[in-house]
Amino acid sequence: MKQTDDKKFYHSVYLQPDLCVGCIHCLKRCPTQAIRVPRGKAQIIKEFCIDCSECITHCPHNAKKSRRAHLEYLTDYKYKVALVDPSMYGQFNRLNDVNIMLTALLSLGFDDVFEVGYAYEYLLEKTDKFLNSSLAQLPAISATCPSVVRLIRVRFPELLDNLVPFLPPTEIAAQAALKEAQDKTGLSREEIGIIYIAPCPAQVSFASSPLGMEESYITDCLAMKDIYTAMLPLMKEARKNPKPLSRCSQVGIRVAITCRESLSLETENWLAADGIENVIRVLSDIEDDKIPDHVRYIELKGCSGGCVGGVLNIDNPYMARSKILRLSAEKTPSTLPFFEEKCRIDLRNTLPIEYEPVYTLGETMLESMTKMQEVEALQKQLPGLDCGSCGAPTCLALAEDTVRGTNHAGKDKCIYLMRGRYYRMKQALVEASEKKESQPAGKIGKVTIKKSESSSVAGGTISKKEETKSRKELHMTIKDLTELDAFETVVASTEPEREISVPYCCDLLSAAMRNAPADGVWCTVMNNVNTLAVASLTDVACIVLCDGTPVNPDVKAKAEEQEICLLSTSLSIFEAALEVYKRTHES
Repeated sequence: MKQTDDKKFYHSVYLQPDLCVGCIHCLKRCPTQAIRVPRGKAQIIKEFCIDCSECITHCPHNAKKSRRAHLEYLTDYKYKVALVDPSMYGQFNRLNDVNIMLTALLSLGFDDVFEVGYAYEYLLEKTDKFLNSSLAQLPAISATCPSVVRLIRVRFPELLDNLVPFLPPTEIAAQAALKEAQDKTGLSREEIGIIYIAPCPAQVSFASSPLGMEESYITDCLAMKDIYTAMLPLMKEARKNPKPLSRCSQVGIRVAITCRESLSLETENWLAADGIENVIRVLSDIEDDKIPDHVRYIELKGCSGGCVGGVLNIDNPYMARSKILRLSAEKTPSTLPFFEEKCRIDLRNTLPIEYEPVYTLGETMLESMTKMQEVEALQKQLPGLDCGSCGAPTCLALAEDTVRGTNHAGKDKCIYLMRGRYYRMKQALVEASEKKESQPAGKIGKVTIKKSESSSVAGGTISKKEETKSRKELHMTIKDLTELDAFETVVASTEPEREISVPYCCDLLSAAMRNAPADGVWCTVMNNVNTLAVASLTDVACIVLCDGTPVNPDVKAKAEEQEICLLSTSLSIFEAALEVYKRTHES
């Protein structure tokens, strides 16, 4: 795979539109705000995406996919070498010898195998020497996870110099595997396929768009989940006579687990974190000088649990971790002679990893500052609920998209503001109607048209005054509700005479967003600002916090700011709803 200019921000994660329902799960989980949901379908902003695969993990409809090759199509190579990721050792039950799995890969159609874990051992030997040199800028940050490197490139440019300036172990393994294959076969580079069985989309993206070098030696990537079923019968057969193919020690076998990389180094002053949200927190702490000075090495993995948590794997990461820790291997001699003398590997980056200012608002500092002022002014007009209904993850993101001139962005996309506009229009129509009804009877020539002072009701008549009184008795307003002893006003309504329709019970925000009735009384125990966002979207008359739920001060302040009526009660949800129902349905 060769890197070209149009693949500078290549990412293997993509959307399958026919499966997307616009549920915004991915929108809220993306750590780099790379997703928008305009017109009910998600879109990925390629410049922001780091292929962390959070959207794949959390999409309930499997609409997010990862681009990769498939084994049956890899027929153009005369000689195929499988690069075996260390996470593969934890994907099979009752595997007590990694040679069984490696032998099965040969039966699957590969001509040779090369363990990435072996390249890891070489990388860690060199890292130890680097940490003890004057070249290291401490704390040194591991560059083995492509998602982390891409994240630093776009969000933490001040930490680029802290990255260990070595190629990742996948690339070291690819170069060594190619050199070994050429020595064995005499074939050219184009005739040899170096095929990496990747644990995650970030590794797939690196093969197509590498960082720190011009071109990757990996030709194609497969996923463990694509070959797992085919591997099972082959492994059963391989158990009878496994070939001695593994070169890894326990270090190389276990590096797919968080902390094992750091534990293999000579320094005891290290820090390790996994999961992209935890990674962001650690990077922020480094940038803010919150990490103690004695920490020399920081190991960061985008997937939870380490590479065993990659979405292209099969097994639960914690089960995979347990399986790997049960494997044993003999200690191997230094890897330096093989990689440096035999394969002549130079693991240093050949290109600098440079900052990509994808989040800036303008091309110059002055333009960016001007647009930032526009963003701040626009953000003050937005509700600040970060509900995602506009298609942007936060109100700030919507403001920035609007100022950038992004398609499908604009203040009018905020449903809360549209609700306010709708209410003002509705109120204007009601006032106009009441004004028209209060006008004196009209006259046409000499004929006076008088409004009827009574209405026929089942053989009799009632006056307009009596009819109005009867109608009021059949309806309930917010004011009537707040006057009941069972309910306490937390935030008063700005429309006390607003009529209530029906009570509604729900503690699931996604369900309430779909089903809460307009003018309803929402009885719930959900005490957070997202509840207010849903109340705004669905146009309920008020929220009742039941079961004596204490009112969060932030919720109260936001409700006051957004003029959302908020009540509390010691009644259960059912009892509160029943009380409202009886009051709105008595004759």
